[in-house]
Amino acid sequence: MPSLPNNTVSDLVSYADAIVVATVVNEREGASDVDPGDGSSYNSRVLTFRVDHRVWSAEGAPQPSANFDLTTFGWNQRKGGDKERSLRSDVIWYEKGQQFVIPLSRYDDGSLAIPSVDSIVPTSATAVFGSGEPWTASTPALAALAAKTPNELSTVLASAAPDPIAVKYHDLNPSARYRKVLAERASSTIS
Repeated sequence: MPSLPNNTVSDLVSYADAIVVATVVNEREGASDVDPGDGSSYNSRVLTFRVDHRVWSAEGAPQPSANFDLTTFGWNQRKGGDKERSLRSDVIWYEKGQQFVIPLSRYDDGSLAIPSVDSIVPTSATAVFGSGEPWTASTPALAALAAKTPNELSTVLASAAPDPIAVKYHDLNPSARYRKVLAERASSTIS
């Protein structure tokens, strides 16, 4: 997953193609990595989300289909042991049936990704991080999206102005767009 700015709502609309409210409808195991030394393994999870509401999209941006998959943190398993959640203190542990506000960006290969690993906002006050701690917004942008109806989200997002430099490079995937923004800002400070 990329790690793009998500401190302000402007950051979100600068690097996302669409922002949706979506519900986890399915979960399956993803790729597995086995440590040849001790036989322990890590399995990712692939979550299928159903789009409930499209609350914002960039002009001319590709849109997610009615259902889309995202790969997320899964399980660790020691050889011969039980599976345990791959606990992350800064990432939500997603459960089937939970609903989230999700910024999405489409990459050159057509895959969808979130702009930053911590950019998904739960619509429920009961969501938890992988560590089991209650979810809290890590940035003002994420706090601005929490506990909002789809209409309120649309209003908040419509009022956010994207970074004018990022807009110039909107035809690029978000990571390339961000690199262009950083390069242009660096060249303007040198001048």
